[in-house]
Amino acid sequence: MEKIVSIIIPVYNKATYLSTCIESIQALKLDHSTIEAIFVDDGSTDESLSILRTAAQTMDFIRIIELPENTGSPAQPRNVGIEEATGTYVTFLDADDRLDPVGFPQLVAQAASNDADIAFGQTIKHTDSSIQKVGRFASFTTANQLVPYEIDKVFRAVGPPGKILKRSVLLEHNIRFSAMQYGEDKLFFFEAISKCQTASMNPAPVYHVNRFAMNDSLVGQTSIFEKTTFNLQVLEKTLELDIPAVAKTHALSRLIEMDFLSRLFNNKRFLEHPQQQTFFDLFREMIAVFERHGADPADFIFDDIFQKQYTLLQQKDYDSFVTFITLLVQKHKARRYVSENRLYYRMPASLSHLGPVLEPFFATYAGTRLVDGLFYEVVQLLKDDMSSVDQVLLIAPKDETTETDVPFHIEGTELFIPTEALEPRSDPFQLMLIHDDYHPFVVRMTLPSSVDEMHLHYQQLKVEFRHEEQKSPLQKIDATKYHIEAPTQVVVLEKAFLYDDLEFEHKQAALEVGQLLTISDLQLTIAGTPRLVTADGAYVTANKKYVHLPPVIDNETYLTAPPTTVRILKTCKQYADRDFKNELPTKNTPDTVLQIEKVVLSSKGTPRLKTAHDTYITANRSFVQPINEA
Repeated sequence: MEKIVSIIIPVYNKATYLSTCIESIQALKLDHSTIEAIFVDDGSTDESLSILRTAAQTMDFIRIIELPENTGSPAQPRNVGIEEATGTYVTFLDADDRLDPVGFPQLVAQAASNDADIAFGQTIKHTDSSIQKVGRFASFTTANQLVPYEIDKVFRAVGPPGKILKRSVLLEHNIRFSAMQYGEDKLFFFEAISKCQTASMNPAPVYHVNRFAMNDSLVGQTSIFEKTTFNLQVLEKTLELDIPAVAKTHALSRLIEMDFLSRLFNNKRFLEHPQQQTFFDLFREMIAVFERHGADPADFIFDDIFQKQYTLLQQKDYDSFVTFITLLVQKHKARRYVSENRLYYRMPASLSHLGPVLEPFFATYAGTRLVDGLFYEVVQLLKDDMSSVDQVLLIAPKDETTETDVPFHIEGTELFIPTEALEPRSDPFQLMLIHDDYHPFVVRMTLPSSVDEMHLHYQQLKVEFRHEEQKSPLQKIDATKYHIEAPTQVVVLEKAFLYDDLEFEHKQAALEVGQLLTISDLQLTIAGTPRLVTADGAYVTANKKYVHLPPVIDNETYLTAPPTTVRILKTCKQYADRDFKNELPTKNTPDTVLQIEKVVLSSKGTPRLKTAHDTYITANRSFVQPINEA
């Protein structure tokens, strides 16, 4: 049967997440004879290939391609997948992410029925503390026959998630991923989107991104200076692309505003970095690239704040620039004031020449009001007269996918929600306004303050309604910061310690980053702070910043509880580090007996055994066997 879509998955040492990825494809609500999942292994050294081969025995839609050696990035594996694909459409899935079982088939069906060259669905990002919708601008409504490169902000999200493309477009225009460690997806999708003639979009969740703390990627390993160097290459190639002028304008605008202004400068990393001049030098290189192509970067900067940043950088007024970035980075703590129903930053005297800087949209809760015998929840709107509010949603705190659409109407500068639309509800919720088609804003409790050298406490708080009930001590704990139930195991993320007592008065031992701990209980201190109790009776913090749930580990393949001693079954190497980067000259031969101190996960989540000699060996049961199991 003809394949409607080929799912291309580059794989490199993703054994920890592969099963979840495969299961998401198996769970798709469609005829699996119409799809193929092409897993391109890029020289994995963990159990990735074994997992794939096992899955392929029972799942006919799986194809496995093995590259002879690691290529250093997902680019070549994806290109191989494009060449080998047979589907009308192709989509790209990272091996540590997953597809939505319902939303993805919906998007495929919509694209096929409308003969769209490209289709955009909603991407959902999962972190340790929240679930967020990403790139709403390309998936805020159901629409067809769109011109893809004219979709507002479409080039702001140019990674693989949430997109399916006609393979024929890629073949006709010879569009492939460039061999780059970072930024290859930007260049690919700049060209691919620009060569497509028609597009569909759908607001249904399609792709789920794994951004949990234990996950690791090339993006996370690449420094800002390296990323910017790669972005300079992307910029050079984008200026050379043969694409429609409007598409090139939007692509260049994205590069300047997002990569060379926002991500390079608008953060504490820049403000606290000892080599700020390097940031400025890289920006000057960006200007030089434009000049070599006879273009002016200013022609591609449309946001008012970015225009002001560019002016200061162009003038090399670096002191004023740092002051301005300091103001922007303060976000909700910045001094702001209201004038003519708009919210403005209160600028320091040294920046007065920049003119006013305003928040384009702001909303605060104004309480319950009785109007003509009916109760309404009132929201004050600070916005331009041309700005529209399109939806009011009740969303779960820290989960944008749990939402309820409620009625509303606007009178002047106030928005009215029938109080009965909020009743009765047992789960907490916040008020999210969707304005100007796709922009989200969660209603705040108060307006900001402009009192000099003072900070209005709680001014950043968002409106949150909670069911009236008596809270237990555990319910009072912030579950985004602490474990409130005893997990079976946790992995150490940052330097931490074991203690002999619940109140942490007697320190026992230091914990190693990556160390796997078996947990037996959760207890509260006198002050109500949660602590985890290990299987050995020691106490460790329950703070998720320091200890978190490990990725799913196949217990039949790996040892996850530290044995006292193991016997080597097959010759295996020894390493000086948990990531197996520094190999030691001696190897362990069969029947060698080693004392084991702990189980430690690699930065990618693969279990290792740390020996009493401070060396690391595999925890794979085919190589090592606990003595008590012999």
